[in-house]
Amino acid sequence: MGKKFLKTASLLALSIAQSGWSQLGPFYAPRFHNHNHDHNNEAEILRYMNPVIQEGRIQVYEPKLGFGLELLPPHLAQSLQPVDMAVLGDNRPDPLIQRMYKELASKFQNPQIKKIIDQITESSYRESLTSIVEFGNRATLPASFVPWAKERFHQYGYEPFYDYNIVAFKEGLMYPDEHIVLIGHMDTVSGTIGADDNASGAAGVFEAARVLQNVKTKRSITFILSEDEEVGLLGAQYFIDRMNEAGNLARIKKVINMDMIAYNSNGIFDLETAPAYESFADKMAELAMTYTKLTPNKVLNPWGSDHVPFIDAKIPALLTIEHWKTHTPCWHKRCDTLDTINFDYGKEITRLNVAALAEFAELVE
Repeated sequence: MGKKFLKTASLLALSIAQSGWSQLGPFYAPRFHNHNHDHNNEAEILRYMNPVIQEGRIQVYEPKLGFGLELLPPHLAQSLQPVDMAVLGDNRPDPLIQRMYKELASKFQNPQIKKIIDQITESSYRESLTSIVEFGNRATLPASFVPWAKERFHQYGYEPFYDYNIVAFKEGLMYPDEHIVLIGHMDTVSGTIGADDNASGAAGVFEAARVLQNVKTKRSITFILSEDEEVGLLGAQYFIDRMNEAGNLARIKKVINMDMIAYNSNGIFDLETAPAYESFADKMAELAMTYTKLTPNKVLNPWGSDHVPFIDAKIPALLTIEHWKTHTPCWHKRCDTLDTINFDYGKEITRLNVAALAEFAELVE
């Protein structure tokens, strides 16, 4: 596509304008998960700010009269980021562009990439996801989970290691020091088996590793099953810290995060990143329309998943996630089970991300 979306009007921004708020901004949103996703600092934020939107992942606040961000306690100010309300509305490609890609997809597709992603089927994705769910709750990883996951990567031809996260590495043939990263967290909150959050994303990481095992790429690919995303993005931050300590952080060129990718039935999914990396989202949208049945929706308000620490480290990172306006009602609940999973939808998002890995790592012909 190479062009920014033709943006639709933001219904969220419009509703705010009609709601009688005395000022239209500035608006702020949290940068990270609060501990255990339970918004522990919400009471403190509300001392200084009024809530504008509180809809799951989307938490937006407006300073109370007389307060600016500079007057907040430093730790609180650092936990917030400015947000343009327009980016919180639906932002999908123009229907004409979507139709063009659908009609001309075969002309735009790389046959090598199409052959790779066709190996990801609904049944293969179902098997990967189901095998993770069988371990039950993973707020504390069962003792058998890490050996099992490492063996699964080993069966695909990798030599994985476990240092807090489980990491498998595929070396590039021409630019081995340039890494494309695919990450999905393996932990859950307590009280749930986390079929959607996030066995769905972890299964996508396994599927990507499986179909790319014998594919030659110019750049290296790193597959990560991250730990303790649910208690503060700790696994992603740990990986970043280790890479930084080794002087290798600049080697990470792009990061794709898979979190909650297997519920929706409308085919819409979110591409979430920071405004600085909007072109990354645009390219992913182009790939989605070229290789999948999905409709991409761009969100420029990164929050609360493993892409955020990478963005803070100034690394282009992006989250693929189910469309949040129609996300699972079982988020962080006991009902997040296999009964709620749309395996075809999860398969399609996985196919997109594998196509992206092949595109960014560049296939060797």
